[in-house]
Amino acid sequence: MAGGVSRAKHLAPPLYLLVLAINLVLFLAPNGYLLQRGYFEVVAFRRLDAAAARVVRNRLAGRIFLAGVVTGGLFALPLVNLLAPIIATAFMVYVFEASPRVEPLPAARSTV
Repeated sequence: MAGGVSRAKHLAPPLYLLVLAINLVLFLAPNGYLLQRGYFEVVAFRRLDAAAARVVRNRLAGRIFLAGVVTGGLFALPLVNLLAPIIATAFMVYVFEASPRVEPLPAARSTV
């Protein structure tokens, strides 16, 4: 019986670290996704129509998701979260403006 308790005592710290890492991922991933969508739409709709903004969001999905994860981390910090909306908007403007421009497709003309 004492041997089982001793083994459990040695397994507990790595298990706690694993649970911490899983909780961090489960917190940042969905919050990052939701925050990036909201802040990207705020920035993109000022410059593009809805269809073009959707195309740009799909093209830059990875970069925008990482920006959302960073933003989610800012919202988790006490006192920093008071300035996080301003920082997140400025960061998303930077991500949007730094993205390469895509030429719009020419409108289809009728030959009738």
